[in-house]
Amino acid sequence: MSPPRKAVTRLYTELKNIVGDRTVDRENVVGIALALMQLVENYREVKGPQKKELVLHVLKLFIEDTISNQSEAKLVTGVIELTLPTVIDTIVSVDKKELKIKL
Repeated sequence: MSPPRKAVTRLYTELKNIVGDRTVDRENVVGIALALMQLVENYREVKGPQKKELVLHVLKLFIEDTISNQSEAKLVTGVIELTLPTVIDTIVSVDKKELKIKL
């Protein structure tokens, strides 16, 4: 099920504000995704796993719209599709105290 269009538009706008003059790349995409996860916590119209899908969807849209270099866009999209879902799940588990990390 796709995230609600209104939530997509809202988060996309917030992403533009977070990124500013910079670009989303392989080095900063995880940090940006985590910032977006904090924002969607407050989206009452989006529930549970749909929040993760919303973040991933908006990041992919943003990459399509802003990175003109196809090879770089492919690399960043690969990180979004292959790495971020697991990173987000892990962060959520730590936040819910389902997973403890001792340093």
